[in-house]
Amino acid sequence: MRANATVIQAAALLTEFDGVQSGEKFVAKRQGSSYWMEQIDMTKGRMPFGNDPGYQVFRNVKGYGARGDGVTDDTAAIQRAIADGNRCGGPPDGPKCLSVTTKPALVYFPPGTYKVSGTIKAWYNTQLVGNPIDRPRIVASSSFVEGLGVISTDEYIPGGDGAQWYINQSNFLRQLRNFIIDLRQAPKQDIAGLHYQVAQATSLEHVDFVMNKGSKQLGIFAENGSGGWMADLSFEGGAFGFYGGNQQFTVRNLKFRDCTTAIKIIWDWGWAWKNLDISGGTTGVDLTGEAGGRGTGSVLLTDSKFSNLPVAIKAVPYIGGSGKGNTIITLDNVNFSSGVGVAVQDSAGQTKLAGGQNVAHWIEGKVFDTSSPNGNQQSGSSATRPRVEMLMGGPNNGFYEKSKPQYENVPAGNFLNVKDNGVFGDGQRDDTQAIKAIFESGRSQGKVVYFPHGVYIVRDTITFPSGSKIVGEAWSQIMGAGPSFSDINNPKVMIRVGNPGDTGSMEISDIMFTAKGATAGIVLMEWNLKESQKGNCGMWDAHFRFGGAAGNDLQLAQCNKLDAVKPQPNCIAGAMMLHMTRSSSGYFENVWAWTADHDLDDAVNNAQIDIYTARGVLIESQGPTWMYGTSSEHHVLYQYNVHGAKNLYMSLIQTETPYYQPRPAAPDPYRAQLGKFNGDVSFDYCGGDIKCRSAWGLIVKNSENIFISGAGLYSFFSDYNQNCLAGGDCQNRMVSFVNNKSLWLYNLVTIGTVSMVNEALSETPNRMSGEHPNQAGIAAWLVQSGQ
Repeated sequence: MRANATVIQAAALLTEFDGVQSGEKFVAKRQGSSYWMEQIDMTKGRMPFGNDPGYQVFRNVKGYGARGDGVTDDTAAIQRAIADGNRCGGPPDGPKCLSVTTKPALVYFPPGTYKVSGTIKAWYNTQLVGNPIDRPRIVASSSFVEGLGVISTDEYIPGGDGAQWYINQSNFLRQLRNFIIDLRQAPKQDIAGLHYQVAQATSLEHVDFVMNKGSKQLGIFAENGSGGWMADLSFEGGAFGFYGGNQQFTVRNLKFRDCTTAIKIIWDWGWAWKNLDISGGTTGVDLTGEAGGRGTGSVLLTDSKFSNLPVAIKAVPYIGGSGKGNTIITLDNVNFSSGVGVAVQDSAGQTKLAGGQNVAHWIEGKVFDTSSPNGNQQSGSSATRPRVEMLMGGPNNGFYEKSKPQYENVPAGNFLNVKDNGVFGDGQRDDTQAIKAIFESGRSQGKVVYFPHGVYIVRDTITFPSGSKIVGEAWSQIMGAGPSFSDINNPKVMIRVGNPGDTGSMEISDIMFTAKGATAGIVLMEWNLKESQKGNCGMWDAHFRFGGAAGNDLQLAQCNKLDAVKPQPNCIAGAMMLHMTRSSSGYFENVWAWTADHDLDDAVNNAQIDIYTARGVLIESQGPTWMYGTSSEHHVLYQYNVHGAKNLYMSLIQTETPYYQPRPAAPDPYRAQLGKFNGDVSFDYCGGDIKCRSAWGLIVKNSENIFISGAGLYSFFSDYNQNCLAGGDCQNRMVSFVNNKSLWLYNLVTIGTVSMVNEALSETPNRMSGEHPNQAGIAAWLVQSGQ
């Protein structure tokens, strides 16, 4: 429903009247906040490539007229704060705009109660950030009339026959954190707190959804999308806490209380849920899809607990034989012991797993192990993975986890603004020496080094020393440029995190690491530092990008797809995204390593482009290392390479093969540079098999204690043609496992790949089990687990 202007205006007046009549029951008298975003100068963030020198990245909603007093209708004021500066919205609020990188915004909400009578539309490349010390409450008023959610990340175009503002698979660059969304006054019974269609480089954190118990309200409605990260959320009451589907999500620390159904998944390829706490209601997790369909591909629940429920998990009836059409279910350390009648039940009412117990490991799906090297469909208990203590320490006696630092208790005087210290961030001048001076002089020690939004050009290696805390604003960019990084035969690091052998701490968040032009030898980051305490070396909401954005000279004008049979030299962008060296350890959450497949600033068409980078993420760390919600896409040789590593936990990694492959065929254009890094692959074993010459999604070789809780590895094209999807043969191989000890892989999903897992680079056993027409799934691959 879309209300007209008269109805919206009337709703606004009624909202204010209702606030007064109700005695302002949501009004809270608050003192001034000490949170650093309200105390330091936040006006220095600039995007140098937007041709708008006055454009403000940071905006406080109270500067646009929002009151936050629990009485005034703040809808229009909040929307003004989001839209200000000719940003990327859609009809009827503005022209068609699929995406843009030149108009980022961090929209800040001080403490208060913000009443709204219509949907808050979160435009592209927007961070909505509340005060984490005293989280703002957004209340849907009794006059709420418009939209799918109180907040929406995508909008349906009126009269558009289902068309939306954004392409849901590329609705990148979003944050929503630190809010209470209250639906209890809303008259619309099926209202959602959040309409959430998103893709990579998005995060939803520290949000509470408050609904009327027994109502038809929804916390989150997400009908589509291509990935993302959610953590530290709570849901109270309502018909559904979460309702929807997405290609893949990684989720951590969600609490549900008295939702009729906590989670309803209508479709997916693969989701990893960690540290769920579901109590009360009728059903915990419903996997039956819409109208009992078989659209849910796979789910993995780890370190979770259910209590006071008749049915914890409901699924479609299991089909034997090939298993085609089943939902893969993997339970890893899940507690059903307190007041749960049935742990797993099918929609026909048959009990698959009884309640009243703590389940170490249970699988429904195809399992490959030493006793069944060709796979066996099973529904029941499975081998229990070992506990590696250095990886443990999380809730429910599970894997360690750590939330993103927000520096709530750090005084403003402990922030060092780089733009107050000789750094420009204007995308033109060289900031190398000024940034080096901040870290080498010791000025950064004991401080949080703040990079206001900007593009910081660096022409030589910069080292972040142990003890650094670095935070950006709406993904401030550190951009490598110049001849120092251009030699394809001599790779050079742009950002070095500690030196080899260093031990200490590190925190990096809200930064984008990128490069300008033909920096064929650049390694965006080399991570050497090893933690001194569990989890104190980490990176959150920080991303890597080659190409596809304003100012990097790797856009449509320079790198149009298929411009030449051989790659254009000026579009050979880099040697590697992220290298975790042998001496390192780290905690990584919501990190995206993306070589652009399209131009984000072609706002109308998002035209495809050809950018070439050799390697995605190389992991040689001996651990402990945790990777939650990471993805690596469109690199020539591989997306993830775990080489000689130990003690690694990965929770739903996601990859895509370059769309242009196999033209040129891997390893081109990097054949002459093979061997520059450990674990490089030549593809010589392919011979004349052209579909063998596409990038590996995942390689694990000579490694030990590797735990992979979910992987979605996709190949959607062969030479930009998608006819291969029908036969699942866009490329021949996706995963290589060679000579490993204690390797545990759960819930592997591939698309467009003939062979899912290969045990040696020269072999091509078909490990495919078609769970759905568009995907293949394996519940567990334990051949090299040692069990």
